[in-house]
Amino acid sequence: MSIWAMIPLLVAFDWVPPVPLALVQAEFRPAAAYGSGHRGMDLSAAPGSAVRAVAEATVAVAGPVAGKPVIVLLVEDPTLGRVRVTYEPVIPEVDVGDLVRAGQQIGTLAAGGGHCGHPPHCLHLGIKQNGRYMNPAPLISSGRVVLKPLS
Repeated sequence: MSIWAMIPLLVAFDWVPPVPLALVQAEFRPAAAYGSGHRGMDLSAAPGSAVRAVAEATVAVAGPVAGKPVIVLLVEDPTLGRVRVTYEPVIPEVDVGDLVRAGQQIGTLAAGGGHCGHPPHCLHLGIKQNGRYMNPAPLISSGRVVLKPLS
């Protein structure tokens, strides 16, 4: 996607950061549609940190998925339509079917189950629209993203 194609996204969205924005990994390109590769962004946060809804949404999943604590929100966005937002590893404080507000605490970051290692701990944020993964970075109102070293 060219920078010119991203400008409408940057202008249209003001989603709330789920945790303070300290980026661990932002490489987004999966190797193939169903192959290996990173599909989202990893944000550095300590276990027990509050995790917030990025936008007004309905809770679709709140509990373990493949052994990891996960929350999935369905966002009805006026520009994108229905978007699925996945948070892991997050211990839910919401239930399936709950309506949540942008910025509302939906859970806390779990100590294990993530893919960042120990340390650093991180929140993985994934976004999917019409069956395709999207880069979350342009959708989040950041003010500023800080890159942190892996070691």
